[in-house]
Amino acid sequence: MRFKTRVARGYAISSVDITPPSVTVVGPSRYVAPLTSVNTEPFDLKGLTSEANRSVEIVPPDPSLGLSTGHVAAKVNVAEAITDREFRSDVEVKDSDFKYRVEPKQATLTIRGPAVKLAGLAPKGLAYVDANGLAPGSHELPLQVILPDGMQLVRQSPDKVRLRMYHEKLTTNSDEHPS
Repeated sequence: MRFKTRVARGYAISSVDITPPSVTVVGPSRYVAPLTSVNTEPFDLKGLTSEANRSVEIVPPDPSLGLSTGHVAAKVNVAEAITDREFRSDVEVKDSDFKYRVEPKQATLTIRGPAVKLAGLAPKGLAYVDANGLAPGSHELPLQVILPDGMQLVRQSPDKVRLRMYHEKLTTNSDEHPS
């Protein structure tokens, strides 16, 4: 059975059940012997986001051939398409009492999740280090990543960042070191 594969954006076919699962073709052997499948009329999936059941007409491969049935019942299930997407995210510093500089300034994150949700995901605020309680000086800290529900971190680079904390206190968040 052939399908038009235009499902709703961000969705993919997860299963197809055909009843009956096979069709008997009768006719001259020169036409029947080479057959491995028969086609049906198109089963349009445009806009589909869950399950659809339809009776679909079989297209005879040759008018001289007979078919055991003229149609099949098709049940098609559609599920959210899961994909990976790479993001470049600025590394934020949380809970710092002091001015600072972080190196590298950006992280590369590969995230897996539903295609529709990944398309709307903004990279801002995904990667950060926690400076809570850190004194002035140089620190090597693990990069932390926060993701929405249903998303999974596949890969990140770097794993750690260098944070240089200065003796000068922050007065507001806008006083962060611009380096």
